[in-house]
Amino acid sequence: MTEMSDRMPQKNLMIGKEKQKNFIKEEYERKITEKRKKYYPKLSLKVILQKFGEFFIFYFYLTFKINIMTS
Repeated sequence: MTEMSDRMPQKNLMIGKEKQKNFIKEEYERKITEKRKKYYPKLSLKVILQKFGEFFIFYFYLTFKINIMTS
């Protein structure tokens, strides 16, 4: 009976250390994801299509202008 009571605090300490490691790891991952969201906002389909649209309009404008200048 005394052996069991001697081992229990060590086991509880190990569980406490594991919980602390997991907590630190989760906290670190949460901070990283917050930074990513801040610097790299989630691109929605609307934003992607808008960027492609702007690019194609600019591209066709340039080609049209070059064609007029060369002819």
